[in-house]
Amino acid sequence: DEAQNLSNKLLEEVRMLSNLETDCSKLLQIILVGQPELRKLLDSPELMQLRQRIQVCCHLNPLTASEIKEYILNRLDKAGNKFAITMTDEAVALIHNYTRGIPRLINILCDYLLLDMCVNGKRILVPKEVEEIAEDLNFEERFWPEQKNPQPNRVSRPPVKPSRKVSQERIPSKVLKQFEVRLSALEENGLGNHASVLAELKGRILEVENMMTREKEQVNATLTYVRGQLALNQAAASTVDAGREPRSRRSWAVRFLFGE
Repeated sequence: DEAQNLSNKLLEEVRMLSNLETDCSKLLQIILVGQPELRKLLDSPELMQLRQRIQVCCHLNPLTASEIKEYILNRLDKAGNKFAITMTDEAVALIHNYTRGIPRLINILCDYLLLDMCVNGKRILVPKEVEEIAEDLNFEERFWPEQKNPQPNRVSRPPVKPSRKVSQERIPSKVLKQFEVRLSALEENGLGNHASVLAELKGRILEVENMMTREKEQVNATLTYVRGQLALNQAAASTVDAGREPRSRRSWAVRFLFGE
């Protein structure tokens, strides 16, 4: 596994191992599994002899939108409850746009979506939640920094009116833009006759600081509650599941959040 991290020297030793055989058959069956970089590595001239000995080559393409929905439902089924949530087609399309069909990124985004739905007591996944979580995670810049242009199949939606659940970074940015307009007016007309404007700006700054403080307290309280619940139920699970087949922590968490 992760064969793309092997050096040319190690891959050449793998080729030498493939020479071990009897009069009837090979002694070893070697399978190389890796990321797309493995194909580029095997195409190098130094590994031509190894490339000639590969009998079967398979490349897994990114998942389509319909495959993503089946993939998520299968993961939920393995975790214990396939019907824990309901996903709209538009929400699945947005997950496909943000992740480009890469399973590892689907897992990351869906982990945060499940946690957000648990905290807010929701069971239906809609596009608004997907967009807010992806923007809070800065998903595009973090995982696709080289692809600046949006995907052609992105679902177009009207802008969502900001609410208290909107990212903390997006709330003050709008207010700061208003500050810039006021400051530009001060620079053009001078500061002498604009004491009232300065007082208003000071009040708006204090308002933003208070708002950020309230948002921080709310987030900390939510995290404290979730951590406490997980700790309590983790202790209870060790007793309840003592006679059952052990499952992973992720599987138990999903069963606890959404029920059997």
